[in-house]
Parts: sequence; structure tokens; C-alpha cells
Amino acid sequence: MLAIAAAVAMLAITPERASAQYGGIIPRHCGMSAGYETYGPLTVGSVVVLAMHTPWAGDANWTPEMNGFVGRTARVTQLAGVDTAGCPGVRVDADGGQYFWRIRDAQIAGGFAMDIPRGCDMSAAQYGPIGPGTMVMLGMHAPWRGDANWAAEMNAWVGRMARVTSLEGVDGVGCPVVRVDVDGGQHYWRVRDMQLAGTSMPMGVGAALPRWCGMTDASTSYGPIVPGAVIVLGRHSPWNGDTNWAVEMERYVGVRARVTQLSGIDTMGCPGVRVDVDGGQFFWRLRDVGF
Repeated sequence: MLAIAAAVAMLAITPERASAQYGGIIPRHCGMSAGYETYGPLTVGSVVVLAMHTPWAGDANWTPEMNGFVGRTARVTQLAGVDTAGCPGVRVDADGGQYFWRIRDAQIAGGFAMDIPRGCDMSAAQYGPIGPGTMVMLGMHAPWRGDANWAAEMNAWVGRMARVTSLEGVDGVGCPVVRVDVDGGQHYWRVRDMQLAGTSMPMGVGAALPRWCGMTDASTSYGPIVPGAVIVLGRHSPWNGDTNWAVEMERYVGVRARVTQLSGIDTMGCPGVRVDVDGGQFFWRLRDVGF
């Protein structure tokens, strides 16, 4: 009898208990049953950035009228259960509670923008929290399989804030791309190299920054750093006697800078970036930067 009671107790999961299992992570899946849905860290009063719904089993649960709210910051007014695809959703103040917003496509406002897809080789584009109207910080494209899909004229827009105007599918190597307002929609911008505007590094993120070298092209790790991240530049410390340093870099030590490109590794296998303050001239090792 005790075993049966324990089993029943395990099955009696409330939405609150289920949400606790996800801690600070917003659930990104559907197929949930009403009454057993999970909301992760979201509660009534949470502030989120609204995003266009991505299809689940072909169902996007979307109306054109919702486009006007994409990229807007909104406060959750109701945990609204699940839709017909079992996707949990909320209602918010920005639209007067009119629409059901799937939480799998939302982001916590001011959170860390790691939900933007950073991969390519896609046959169907995935945009995460990005949709028409989303405000982003543009970054220089890092090559994927040797293809950067980049034009020299795009350099002028790196580090600029822009509003996404259209989702354009994938480019020749399967990287999701968008068009934006600041260049008049002229260029394709890969979402993997941009950051949501207004996001910042969370407390303690420096501990996750790779402080070692000896990496290969296949194993390069940037930790939490993405194009658009703001860092404090530091003087390179030697790795096996090699500092990869130029005296011209001294003037930038201690300066706050915005990352414009994830630049691979140097000859010692140290991952590095290029930044805005020096016009992208120098390679800055991640192991020596701060926040």
C-alpha cells in the first residue's frame, strides 16, 4: 500500500512542482498536458521579451496581429495553460491580455541571450527569440565551414542596434538570416552572430570564460561570449612563452569594448575576439579579458 501511495504521489505533480524542476530555464518543448504544464522561472509579474512562435509539429498558434508585439518587453499577467499543441503560454500586459504567447519562444528580459541559435547546417531556419520587430545588436559574421557570407560594406553596421524587418530563411551553408532596418534591408545578417539588444552578462559569468589555450579549430570555446558582449580588455599573459601582443595594444588595456567578431584561435590555440574600440584591428585573447 505504501508503494502504491508513493507512486500516486509522484504522479500528482502540480504545475508549481513541475516548474521547479526546470529551475531558471524556460521550457522549450510542447506536448504537455493541461494541469501538468511547466513554466520554469516564469511567474505572474515576470518581465519577458515577446517573440514570434516557431512551429511545433507544424502548429505555430500565430495570428498576423501578433507581429506588432514581437520584440516588445511585456509583463506576465496570467499563466495561461497549454494550447492545442501542448505548448505552455502566458498572457501579458502589452497587448491587454488578448493573445496567448508560447513561453518556448520568449526570453526573460535582461537575460543572457544564449537562446539565439548559434549553429548552421539547417534545412529549415530556427530563430529562437528573434522575429520581425526584435531589436538586436549586429555582429560580424564568423565563418561556418569557411563561409562568412560577408561583404565589406557590412563593416559599417557592426555593433549597431537594429530592428529585424524580415526572417529570410537560411543561407548557402544553412545559417538562419534576417534583414534589418538600419541598412535598408540591403544585407543578410546571420542570427548566430548577433545579440538581443539590452541583454547583458549575468553575475558570475566570468567564471565560465575559457582561460586556457591549446585549443583546435574544432574545439574552440568562447564560453558565454557572443558578438555584442561588452568586455574589459586586458594585457595578454604568456602561454608557453607566447603573448601574441603588440605595443600598439597597450592604449586599449582596461578599456570597455564591444565584441564584433568571434575570431577563432591564434598560433597557441588561444581563442580570441575582435572589438569595436580598435576598429577590429587586433586579436584579443579571451583568457585575459574581464567584465
